[in-house]
Amino acid sequence: SGPFGSLDGALYFPAEDGIHGIELWKTDGSVAGASMVRDICPGACGGSPVGMQRLGDRLLFYADDGTHGSELWVTDG
Repeated sequence: SGPFGSLDGALYFPAEDGIHGIELWKTDGSVAGASMVRDICPGACGGSPVGMQRLGDRLLFYADDGTHGSELWVTDG
């Protein structure tokens, strides 16, 4: 596990865009292909995703939604 993950040719990483806090983003390797996957902690608080690990066709990671503390999350992209 680590700060980056890969799934279906995309690189997943934590990033901050000046509007949202640190959230989960993905890119196909280009600037135009970068997008936020989900605003886990809505607004400026940031979900701070960590510990990314691929499991089959899913990417598992820990993040904090601002209400429940750090929990296991999963995405299929």
